Amino acid sequence: MYNEKYRPQFHFTSASGWLNDPNGLIFHDGIYHMFFQHTPDPALPAWTENTGCWGHAVSRDLVHWDELPIALRPDENGSCWSGSVVFDSCNVSGLGEDGKGPLLAFYTGCVRGQCLAYSTDGGTVWEKYPGNPIIPLSKDIDPKIGPDRDPRVIWHEPSGKWVMALFVSQAARLAEKSAGFYTSDDLIHWEYASEIPNYCECPDIFPFELDGSTIWAIVDGTGCYQLGDFDGMEFHAVTELIPGHVGRNYYATQTWGDIPAEDGRRIQIAWMPMIEIGFPGMPFNQQMAFPCNLTLRETSNGPRIFRAPVEEMSMLYADTCNFEKQTIQAGEVFAAEGFSDALDLTVEFELGESPDAEFGLRTRLGEIRYRVADGRLQALDAFTAVPCEDGILRLRILLDRTSLEIYVADGLTFMPFCQIPDLDAPAMELFAENAPVMVKKLTVHNIKSIWPDDA
Repeated sequence: MYNEKYRPQFHFTSASGWLNDPNGLIFHDGIYHMFFQHTPDPALPAWTENTGCWGHAVSRDLVHWDELPIALRPDENGSCWSGSVVFDSCNVSGLGEDGKGPLLAFYTGCVRGQCLAYSTDGGTVWEKYPGNPIIPLSKDIDPKIGPDRDPRVIWHEPSGKWVMALFVSQAARLAEKSAGFYTSDDLIHWEYASEIPNYCECPDIFPFELDGSTIWAIVDGTGCYQLGDFDGMEFHAVTELIPGHVGRNYYATQTWGDIPAEDGRRIQIAWMPMIEIGFPGMPFNQQMAFPCNLTLRETSNGPRIFRAPVEEMSMLYADTCNFEKQTIQAGEVFAAEGFSDALDLTVEFELGESPDAEFGLRTRLGEIRYRVADGRLQALDAFTAVPCEDGILRLRILLDRTSLEIYVADGLTFMPFCQIPDLDAPAMELFAENAPVMVKKLTVHNIKSIWPDDA
């Protein structure tokens, strides 16, 4: 176990069975909790009314994960679909014990509506709330669309209310798919507040501080986001929808709650869906992306979200290779010895004088190519414009056995991919076509597996 040929070496996978959306992300008592959509038996289908569970993994560093027993299983309300977890520190729900507040899990029971479970032992054992569903579904459900779902609950300090963001597909007041907002004082009884249109599944909402002002972001499952103001009842957008990534495999984004103020990070993770292909011959199916830190920064187009792998990545560095001022002639490749199938690398290319130059990297998962003529960066089957005002193309790339995550322009652009590798190809090589290219700097970290050797 854990060293099968397609097992990612530093991205989370379940020991066996199906995995999709991350759920219930919370930092509590020094532990990062990650729940996730899970069908533990590989022989069972991923999405039905009675097979979907919440898997559960914990970590102290966002890198090494221990998978715990199933947290939530289906009941009369149906499969346990996506949702979130909060710490009811003041026990306003009344579900705590011995004066201690409980952890509360909000999820969609796919047959009957939004449901609640609670834990009084820090998240190991969960009990279903006997009054479920706390927000019933509308009566007529179109099975092609599915029910309202994916409750994301947060504490909104300015209004002194708990707020639930919910993907609304059936009962939309706006007659279109929306993110709906509900409010509560006790985390059990909820009142409808408002909706914002054109949102997909798995909404997330959180604030940033920028130049002394609070700016809220609402993000949907595709990673698209809008920035604006949120008063706890209504979201007032000041931007259009902004793409969260330029890639193929990044979905059901969610950020961790209750990160300590002294840490201050906004940490996001997502599922890297590869539904049609899966991982053939493996006991597991699907993987998570690597956790990343989100920051809001000013750009020439206004404030935008930047992302970078969490700094704990450095815990996994096995050894490091550095290269500087390496010229690659047209038609040649640079492939140093000793690269593994799990890498964290940064590279700086000097664009040079030739407008016909094309250069980049080839990996077991596919090619990353930059064309000087039109400033286009293409990775596998996706591409984006990347202007290089200082004549330098800077990339950071996380390469695992089945995934490729590319951070461009210090993380303003993100290109995530997941697919089956060509195991006969070199782990990584650099190339140039039509003209030489200067590699100003290349740093490659070989990554240690997060899985135990004896597992």
